[in-house]
Amino acid sequence: MEIMGKEVLWIRNEGLSMKTVIRVGITERLTNILNSIKAIRLLSEGRCVNEDFPFALIEYGKRKILLKSPISGFILEVNKEVLKNPQLINNDPYGKGWLALIKPTP
Repeated sequence: MEIMGKEVLWIRNEGLSMKTVIRVGITERLTNILNSIKAIRLLSEGRCVNEDFPFALIEYGKRKILLKSPISGFILEVNKEVLKNPQLINNDPYGKGWLALIKPTP
């Protein structure tokens, strides 16, 4: 099993005013390598994540990749559509293929 981190993830600040919320997804570069994602598992909403610790597992072919969180915080929302249809990640990694919304901790 491989472990990957910030170098294969994108983050975007989705917060308004003082409320910072970070949307996290997989870069197109990684989706090109993975080609066909079979399944994805994410930590559930409300869970605490620590920077550089796993928060997602991707299955492709007969291989698996653990993704390390780019930030520490709480998972506010996971993309349920990606859990049902992992190909959204390959088809639209910066749009409908996002993984989670995380509320950073100070």
